[in-house]
Amino acid sequence: MASENPARILELDNRLDPIALGMEASLTVMDDDFNVLLTLIKGRSVFSDLSELI
Repeated sequence: MASENPARILELDNRLDPIALGMEASLTVMDDDFNVLLTLIKGRSVFSDLSELI
């Protein structure tokens, strides 16, 4: 995952990685052109433009 090394460097890997049950899911979903489609912070959606997926 792209977030694994930064989380380890910041010593946050014990609660941020991997994306799994019981962990804090903060992630961004992008399309092939790097347009942001969805952003989750601590498991809650803070931005969504999923119309691009249809």
